[in-house]
Amino acid sequence: MTEKGEFSLLLRFVLLLLVQLAGTTQQALAQPLRTYAPRSWVLVWKDGGRVSDSTFGWIREHTATSQAIYVLDAGTLQVHAYHPVERRLLWSAGRKGSGPGEFLAPVDIASTSSGAVVLDPANGRVSEYGLHGNHIRDYAHPLYSRAKALCVMSDGSLVLHTTQRDAFLVRMSRAGRILRKWPFPWNVSDPDNPMLTNAVTLRGLPDHSCHFATTFGFGLIHVDTSNRLRTTKLVEQYPTPTFITRRGSNGLPGLYLEKGTNASLGGSHWLDTLGVIAMSAQGKLVGLDLYEKSSGRYLNSWLLPPDDRFAVSGRLLVGLSSSGITQSIRVWADSSDTLAVLRAMGIRKRPTTRPDSAKKSGRTRTTIPTPPAGTPARPPAPARVPPQANR
Repeated sequence: MTEKGEFSLLLRFVLLLLVQLAGTTQQALAQPLRTYAPRSWVLVWKDGGRVSDSTFGWIREHTATSQAIYVLDAGTLQVHAYHPVERRLLWSAGRKGSGPGEFLAPVDIASTSSGAVVLDPANGRVSEYGLHGNHIRDYAHPLYSRAKALCVMSDGSLVLHTTQRDAFLVRMSRAGRILRKWPFPWNVSDPDNPMLTNAVTLRGLPDHSCHFATTFGFGLIHVDTSNRLRTTKLVEQYPTPTFITRRGSNGLPGLYLEKGTNASLGGSHWLDTLGVIAMSAQGKLVGLDLYEKSSGRYLNSWLLPPDDRFAVSGRLLVGLSSSGITQSIRVWADSSDTLAVLRAMGIRKRPTTRPDSAKKSGRTRTTIPTPPAGTPARPPAPARVPPQANR
């Protein structure tokens, strides 16, 4: 072989090696390193979940505080409030209609310092309830008819997520005065596609900021009482989804997801932490990703019990489960906290994993294996994965 031929062969080998290294690096970057904090969840109480139960119709959303768990039931058109520890229904309010405190098609609920507010676009208003279920007031505004989600700030103002192109987020006073509008903060191929720019609220007690997670993986959005907006990245990056227009089962044309997956299914904020219920880019439920509230820095993740959506109430995890036939609310505690939680509930013994005592007490214990820290996280998905629609 000539000297020129040897050089050409060497050059081909080097180029092939560089291509392989680039592919390996890209694959490594695509595999996020989630670190899982050890969690062993214990079911301490539940309501609903049987075919014969008539407690719930269709649970749309829920939010939790240390005072109450608020459940928005779009089937019965009611709000139910539960005591998080005492396992009792505090009150139920609402019915079908357009009168004071009545609902037509409520879509979201948020906690306030003295109760909860419910967003009802069909009535074009927000309804406020007190801690004891008393209807305080209805606030009407044209923007409420275009809103999909809401958040309450510590000064009482509301931040709405709407379907308007120039008003992805709107901050407004209870009296209806618009304080600030923000467009969608990322460039998208089709800004008029409301599914592509959909977001979910991270729920919790009002503070000086509101936090949202984009459904299809762009990132986290934070707005504060000074009208500043900032964005932070999710721990796992997602490809931009594509949608197609086709006729549905009702014969009407609509947008349908062709390629891609939900990144965020909801979440909560508490103390200095944000929790986002996360899907992987491969479409598997991977748990609750925790971020630092002030900076958006990823902290770690929790594997979750097999429920659809979660809210955090103090050190309790409040889960909603929907099978399409049955609806239930289930309250979980970490095994390290269970004894204190049960004592506060007047129960002296810790739940046990033995089947006979589990049947007697009605409580079960779920221990979830924790992957080694710093390894690519691909835990098995729960049996039921929430649908991608209706968010």
